[in-house]
Parts: sequence; structure tokens; C-alpha cells
Amino acid sequence: MKNKVLVKCSHGYDVACLFCGFGQDEQGNRTYKSNFNSDQIIIGIDPDLDKSGVAIRWPDALSLNNLTFVELKDLIEREQPVIKKVVVEAGWLNEKANFHYRPNQSKSAGERIAKNVGENHATGKLIVQLIESMGIPVQLLKPTRSKLSSKDFNRITGWTKQSNQEQRDAAMLVWGM
Repeated sequence: MKNKVLVKCSHGYDVACLFCGFGQDEQGNRTYKSNFNSDQIIIGIDPDLDKSGVAIRWPDALSLNNLTFVELKDLIEREQPVIKKVVVEAGWLNEKANFHYRPNQSKSAGERIAKNVGENHATGKLIVQLIESMGIPVQLLKPTRSKLSSKDFNRITGWTKQSNQEQRDAAMLVWGM
């Protein structure tokens, strides 16, 4: 068998493109993810001002990415007919969401962290408003206290590629649904 060239879709992805569905299987064959049950797409979002962690859960597949607000809006608009629900990590539901003081931390560092957390919460609330305005069911979940390492995430999900914390958080919102 000769080596196959990795072919990227027009969005630059070579596996499970969130935008057009094109990708490749493990043998390098070009695939199109259209054989999923249309009422089973669940999207998990870990909101962030710059790029939110986004996981799409099909019955037989998981896709991870980081998307800007506009990219996320485009994805949800395009996939709206096949989205069962969207699960958003809602840190603003925690009682002390902006309490970020640590004993060995400067006041300015704590203020910067609180500012970033507030921006992420505002982004999350806007994402929820957008999704609700489209008539898509939204589930809000408080964040878990502990974060998963990539090693633990890979063991639990069978994921074999790289992932960042935002992607893992988004995936765990929809894992098992």
C-alpha cells in the first residue's frame, strides 16, 4: 500500500472538519461525515473571549476545536437543523465566580484573572443568548473543580490526538450523552 497524501478541506482541517464535514480516516481515505443520526449531534462549549473550546459529539465520533465567537456562530447556524442540544460550561453559576485571591499573588495578578474570568462569563452568556434565539435547546453546567490531564482524557475517551484544556473541558460536557 502506498502512502496517502493528507488532503485538507477548504477550511484547513484534515480530520473531521467542523465546518464542511470532510476529513480522512486512519488509512488516509477522504471521508465525509454525513452518515450520523441527525438528531444526535450534541455540542459542548467552554466559553472564552478569544477562542472557545468546542466539542461535537456524534453517536460514533468526537471532534474537538477552538473557535472564535464568529466561527462558533457560523457553525451553529449551519448545523442548526441537526443539533439536538448545546451544553455550555456556565462558570457564572458558581457563587464566588470572580474570587481569585491567592496568598502569594499580587493584587494586580488577581485583578487580571478576575477580569479574564468576567470576560469569559460574558462571552458564555452571549453564546447562550445566541443559541436560545435560534430555538436550540441549551443546557448550562457548572464547571467541575478539577481539570483532566491529556493522559486521563485520552484514557477516558480514547482520544489519541493533541488537545488543550478548553477542548477537553468542552468534550467532558458532552461525553456520555
